Amino acid sequence: MTIREGWIKCSERMPDDGVYALVATVRRAWVETHFVEECHINNCKMWFSSNAEADPRPLNTFTHWQPLPEPPQESNDE
Repeated sequence: MTIREGWIKCSERMPDDGVYALVATVRRAWVETHFVEECHINNCKMWFSSNAEADPRPLNTFTHWQPLPEPPQESNDE
């Protein structure tokens, strides 16, 4: 893994189109999830937020990303 466990440098690899990811800059991590996809307005790839009110951001906005964790499994120990 790169940097801290789980974080991947955007300069090394980007997530597949449409795959939600956690994102970060060198200063902070975003709690909302983002995904990369083609922007049909200006015909280039951009980061889109899961928050429908947020504007798309250029690819160089974030320095690192990581896949979302797997959801919790229900335990039979109850």
